Amino acid sequence: IRAEHPACRSYHNLHILESDDENIVAFLRQTPAELTGTGKADTVIVAVNLDGHDAHQSIVHIDLKEFGFDPDKPLKVHDELTGHDFEWGADNFVSLAPWADVAHVLTVVED
Repeated sequence: IRAEHPACRSYHNLHILESDDENIVAFLRQTPAELTGTGKADTVIVAVNLDGHDAHQSIVHIDLKEFGFDPDKPLKVHDELTGHDFEWGADNFVSLAPWADVAHVLTVVED
């Protein structure tokens, strides 16, 4: 994942996202188009369950406008760990468990 996504190669682009459950940490890393070498911005969103024993559910909040996304349009994301595709918005439900999906590593997919 790191090799394919410039956003994963720097610590200067780390933005902690608000999560309603303290056991779920979420962050976004974004590299602007002019720095990726592809001419396209690269955005990775990660949500992780920190509790190794219990499942947790939360709402992860993203200020879409702050990161250059249209708040009125769903954000298409691809989970690099499971291969599933989702549509995210400003408020996103996650359910993570140690025995199933312990994390989401989502990359923003352009139309």
